[in-house]
Amino acid sequence: LAAGDGGPLRLNNVTYAKGIGTFAYSEISVALNQKYDRFLSNIGLDDARNGLCGQIQFEVGLDGIVAYTSGSYIDTTATGSIDLSVANANTLTLKVYTLGANCGDHGDWADARLTPKPAPGYRYYRFRPTQLRNDGTANSVQLAELALFNC
Repeated sequence: LAAGDGGPLRLNNVTYAKGIGTFAYSEISVALNQKYDRFLSNIGLDDARNGLCGQIQFEVGLDGIVAYTSGSYIDTTATGSIDLSVANANTLTLKVYTLGANCGDHGDWADARLTPKPAPGYRYYRFRPTQLRNDGTANSVQLAELALFNC
């Protein structure tokens, strides 16, 4: 969906510029094809409930197997966070369940993102001079370049 297709995502008075806002029950599947390393997101019951009831639960599936299940989220529950390895997964499925009366059940996957796997090969790191000791008996050492092979 395009940006601006709904109101801002707000969890516990914090507004998030990006993410996925849903109404429970919802299920969203994303093809990963083993190209990503991690899935990260803040989760919770959106502030848009405006005092209405609301009780939801989040679930993340990888290739049809449940990899994460949250506890219950109500209006007083602190924002949660997910940092999940998806390195070997082909499909990511995000679900939000309603746990009771279906009112105010707006679940947010705020700042949801996938981090890609690093490309294999050499990585080059540059370092600034580093002083070994501050007692006058040692100078500093400088590594101009360091190559590491990433398997």
